[in-house]
Amino acid sequence: MEQALAEHVADASGWDLEQPDDRPGRSAPGRDTAAKDAARLIRRACNTSAADIQKTGETVMQIADAIFAETKALADMLRKHGTRISSRVEEFTAMTQQVTARMEAVRNDVVGMTGTVASLSQDNAGGDADPGTWTAAAPTRRAPGR
Repeated sequence: MEQALAEHVADASGWDLEQPDDRPGRSAPGRDTAAKDAARLIRRACNTSAADIQKTGETVMQIADAIFAETKALADMLRKHGTRISSRVEEFTAMTQQVTARMEAVRNDVVGMTGTVASLSQDNAGGDADPGTWTAAAPTRRAPGR
């Protein structure tokens, strides 16, 4: 294309397209052919560039659409999992409350039968014992008939 443009400029220097050139050694049909060839090359280059630009734009839009679809799917999945996790936390909390209530009921039943409450005591009365060595006091039983 550069060569065609250079040839066209060399041929067209001092040449008026609107008026035929009657100077000897120059023929109007040769210059018309060169101009037409240069114009055709420019048109072809512009069309090729335009097609490449359009194709690039379409490719970018396809990639953007794919990214949009993927991010939408990820967001939907996060919402779904968040709802599921929240539901499980609520179920766990309810189950924990039920277990706590049942343990308190059993404890109250045990305390009611023995008359004493099981407590934590330390082996060392000074209070400097390791908390890992604490033991529960053994429950005392009532003698029958008392």
